[in-house]
Amino acid sequence: MKIKIGLDKLFFEYILWFQTINMALGIVMPNMKNKSFLLFFVIAFAYYCSKTAINNKVEFLISSVLLVFYSIYYGLHSGFNQLFHLDFYSYIALAYLFLIFSKKDFLTKFEMFLKKSGRQALYSIYIYWFVIIISIFFFDGLQMGWGVSIPILYGPCELPHELAYSIIIIYCMCAEVYRENKKNFILFLKGVCFFSIIRTGVRSAFLAFFVIMIIDFYSLYSIKKKVIIISLGLFCLMYISVFTDLIVNNPIIAKSISAVFNSGSITNQRGLFSNVVLSAYNKKSTILEWFFGMGIDGVRGTLKNHPAVGVAIHAHNDYVNTLCGYGIVGLIIIIAGQYSVLKLWENKFVKFMTEMVIIILALTNGLAMYICFTPCMIILFLFSKNSQKSNKKYNDGFDILRLLN
Repeated sequence: MKIKIGLDKLFFEYILWFQTINMALGIVMPNMKNKSFLLFFVIAFAYYCSKTAINNKVEFLISSVLLVFYSIYYGLHSGFNQLFHLDFYSYIALAYLFLIFSKKDFLTKFEMFLKKSGRQALYSIYIYWFVIIISIFFFDGLQMGWGVSIPILYGPCELPHELAYSIIIIYCMCAEVYRENKKNFILFLKGVCFFSIIRTGVRSAFLAFFVIMIIDFYSLYSIKKKVIIISLGLFCLMYISVFTDLIVNNPIIAKSISAVFNSGSITNQRGLFSNVVLSAYNKKSTILEWFFGMGIDGVRGTLKNHPAVGVAIHAHNDYVNTLCGYGIVGLIIIIAGQYSVLKLWENKFVKFMTEMVIIILALTNGLAMYICFTPCMIILFLFSKNSQKSNKKYNDGFDILRLLN
């Protein structure tokens, strides 16, 4: 018996299971995580070509020319071996994913797929958390570090940042599943996401997650439910403040205090990283590098050779990384891609807050290289789209401010 799987279904299935696959690979084959993302990108690129080559020939031609040009330029500038490095293909993938996910028909098709695959989504979420639990008990999922005395939640990841970005997607998936089945256990898992994000100590992810929770809260139609949630939240906050030390003794706060004490900056010198790279880009770039960049390897080399840094890291700011690594043209492409997804939402409040999630992650830590997040951005976009539909009472999201008057 022959089994046929269409490209659309294959792509959607990979998105649905990507977080779970990524976490499982972190335990059994950590070196395969980047290869899994490469496979995802190949499928995404094939999907894009199959849809755009016929329906939008101009866009397909422009994107193809830019892809070929950047591949040749980057190879000649930094070495063709760099084309197979995460520094290169993660940014190329981000540009293409923005193009794919910005199409309203894609969002509609993925939503229909998710509704038909309700049980699969549940299984994916359950297995995801099962893998996290296994990693905690058997694979050093909790580790000391980052200058704090509280164990940090790593899960099966090399960095807690990977897990934190991943949990953001899982929260959005839980919200979408709950809209369909109304199971209380899914609400419990949303709470687990909240406390797990705090335990990772990743402040950029926590800030983005907080914005997502505001969108989720806004989606509630019932004013009564909103009042109950606010009341419970204030009660819990007062209880924790009076009877525990969790307000100050948690990884988010402890890491912030440690950063200020050790480096004199709450951002762990991220401003310095950006200034060093921008200075090198302004003073040392050729005309070609101004327009097409010095490569992310050039960004890393600049920081490694600077006496105040001395490590081959990136700038921890995707706008700086893109400008210096891929030039003015590259920055325009990424910003245009980010802007293109705005048309997915009609509600001004939801549109603004969703863009804030992307900007917070890109600006404070980086987005493109976190390949645990970018393949599943469509789940965040779907969550936001359905959040604006849930709150039918307010045509303009900013009307929620009237509740405060």
